[in-house]
Amino acid sequence: TLGDGVCILPFDGKVRAPVDGKVAAVTETGHAFGMVTEDGAEFLIHIGVDTVEMKGRGFKPCVKAGQSVKAGDLLCEVDLDLIRESGFQSHTAILITNCDDFIVEETCSGTVQASKDQLYRFRRK
Repeated sequence: TLGDGVCILPFDGKVRAPVDGKVAAVTETGHAFGMVTEDGAEFLIHIGVDTVEMKGRGFKPCVKAGQSVKAGDLLCEVDLDLIRESGFQSHTAILITNCDDFIVEETCSGTVQASKDQLYRFRRK
């Protein structure tokens, strides 16, 4: 309901920018980030399921709203063990929230490496 995109299961606790763009928002709890690309695609990176309930424990944001980032830049360091020990899942959604304007196409699946594998591509409708 929030948009089209992909879901990843992070394995090293480092959440990286999926695209070049500007950080539009960082939640107070550090579990979610908004980004906007130069061509207007609006991204939501949401770390974990219901992790807002952790009230910031285990999340260390590495960027601030207004900051420009490149794909692969570190957005957040996350204690994945703490997420799981707290009873939550670490599945991370990467969504385009203005999907009425963009098409998302998955390009690969399985194990991927940040900055080397392209999970998806998006284009304006």
